[in-house]
Amino acid sequence: MKLRIFTTKLKDEKTEAKAVEYIEKKIFPLKRFVARLEGGGEVQMDVEVSRSIGSKRRGEVYYAEANLSLPKKMLRAENYNANINAAIDGMKDTLKAEIIKYKEIYITQNTRKKKKEEIRRKTGEL
Repeated sequence: MKLRIFTTKLKDEKTEAKAVEYIEKKIFPLKRFVARLEGGGEVQMDVEVSRSIGSKRRGEVYYAEANLSLPKKMLRAENYNANINAAIDGMKDTLKAEIIKYKEIYITQNTRKKKKEEIRRKTGEL
């Protein structure tokens, strides 16, 4: 799995470095969910973290977004929060749920195809 990280509008380089380190730490465990799906092609994840300046009431709001390109599907997760780490955590949780949902569908479809092929072989249709 290729991981590309983009940071925009963050305060300084130190904040960017901490954000990148935190993203790598949180996204790395998701690789085990995606490992089985990589056989169908290259899997690439783009993660973007940015700071959006809100109104005086809202203050600074951080935005975390992830796009995961899987075979035949693209998964997307995003989250807004006042804390950059909380935004990343929320994005990771959403993405994990999307991966699990996709994986269940992907495995179910492949299992059905294999069962149909076995039935056809047994009956001599193939």
